[in-house]
Amino acid sequence: MTEKKIVITGHTRGIGKSIYDKFSEISCREIVGMSRSNGYDIEADFDKIVLAAPGAELFINNAYSG
Repeated sequence: MTEKKIVITGHTRGIGKSIYDKFSEISCREIVGMSRSNGYDIEADFDKIVLAAPGAELFINNAYSG
């Protein structure tokens, strides 16, 4: 069985951080956080984000883009 992953943009502060932390506590799935602080800018790197998300069972777009 292939392990599914959860992808969360905007995961370093606020609600995104809370969601990331909660899934990290309760899930055995891979949790992937994407934010400007780790090289993913929702406006400039949309294609990069999409390419990093294959196999995601859940994608939460919490990043602010203006």
